[in-house]
Amino acid sequence: MAFLARSFGLANRVAGSVFSPLVKWFSDGAIRKPVYEFRISRLRPGAIADFLDLTNKFIGIRKQTATLRGFWTSGVGDLNETFQLWEYDGYEQYDEADISLGTNEDWNGIYLKRALPMVERQQSFLLGGFLCAPFTPPADVTKAGVYRLWNIQLRPGALTDWQQKMIIGLKTRKQYSLPVGFFYTLAGDMNRVFHLWRYDSHTHRADVINKAMKDPAWMEAVNGCNPLTERMEHLMLKPSVFSPLQ
Repeated sequence: MAFLARSFGLANRVAGSVFSPLVKWFSDGAIRKPVYEFRISRLRPGAIADFLDLTNKFIGIRKQTATLRGFWTSGVGDLNETFQLWEYDGYEQYDEADISLGTNEDWNGIYLKRALPMVERQQSFLLGGFLCAPFTPPADVTKAGVYRLWNIQLRPGALTDWQQKMIIGLKTRKQYSLPVGFFYTLAGDMNRVFHLWRYDSHTHRADVINKAMKDPAWMEAVNGCNPLTERMEHLMLKPSVFSPLQ
């Protein structure tokens, strides 16, 4: 919290600079409950099955501290990766979860002791949800599907412009399929946005994308966002057996 307070204080002091759109973004009340933690772990090749089996046995400890929204593995893109999305009521619950897990003997002495040797690299982001596309589970969370994750690095100061173009474009894009959620970083790599979509299958995804790409309003939004982007990647994710979203 102290880090975030210092960051926001710095942002206000440099208002009028290239960060001024981001200052306006925060001052307009965009940081609202809930808060999400998005964790990406790259595992040693061949370790996925053992890691998921171990995590499944101990995930109950973690679920006592936050709401698990999804747990996936990479299917297309960088392989041997897992993705976790956790929801907190706010920063107070996040702080409490950090303390609780830090003092849990089974979590630290058994789970982490066994899990960490399988991990090559970890990233963690604190995220807020875009008001134009907040986290929304699929209508049937038990129906098997595939997920498409967009990971986008924006230019500094481009967040509000990107959001405004997406607000307009999503009005049309939602006619073809609904997003699971659009998120932006509160802590971690800044100027980063993620958006997550669910499809019944890869064929369904291809059909939806083909239709959306023929829609002038959606393509205008996409083309308008491209100059605001420094880097982007998209991954196809597979839900784990214990993921609430299938």
